[in-house]
Amino acid sequence: MIASDLINPLIPTVTTADSAMATLEWMDEFRVSQLPVVEEKQYKGLIEDTKMLIFADDTNKVGDFELTVPKSYATENQHFFDIIYFFNEYDVELIPVLDSEDNYLGVISIKDTAKVLSKSFASEMPGGIITLSIDYRDYSMAEIARLVESNNAKIVNSFLEINPEVPTKLELTIKLNTLKISPIIGTLERFGYNIMSKFQQEETTSLETERFNSLMKYLEL
Repeated sequence: MIASDLINPLIPTVTTADSAMATLEWMDEFRVSQLPVVEEKQYKGLIEDTKMLIFADDTNKVGDFELTVPKSYATENQHFFDIIYFFNEYDVELIPVLDSEDNYLGVISIKDTAKVLSKSFASEMPGGIITLSIDYRDYSMAEIARLVESNNAKIVNSFLEINPEVPTKLELTIKLNTLKISPIIGTLERFGYNIMSKFQQEETTSLETERFNSLMKYLEL
């Protein structure tokens, strides 16, 4: 999935000549705290409600306020994972999308991205989940997949992150297509892998549902 696939066509743009009060009303209507500022298809930056709330009156225009990180945009063919990185890197709620000629195409919201991410990782296929701790230098997804497949199973999803307390360690979470994970755990341990945690389907379903519902509740605030 690329950036152009994630554009939300409902979120409007504003110009520097638009009323600050009207812009705040649009933000409230669309439940966002930012809106993209666009002049003749050229993206200028994001205007934030916090920049306008204190000083906005019937005379203020969007152009009277400082814009936020005008370089926080994606190109239309950038990958979904790049979009996730941009949200974290720039700490924004919206990521504008530009074409190859820097023309504004639309905007991606963090709420829509969270929903896509949840669908990608919360697979409905029954199966267990295993989290492994691995030295960075020893990480090989191909070998781990081979060991899993030696037990007549498949990895249907995975998530990799750096251990924040030990930067040389990676934490790999794998979702499997089987509930019989004990033989797989035994194989991984025989090859020196440290199993941090494991979840059977009943626990996993509850855990994933709770986390997903909490995330959606937070994003709807």
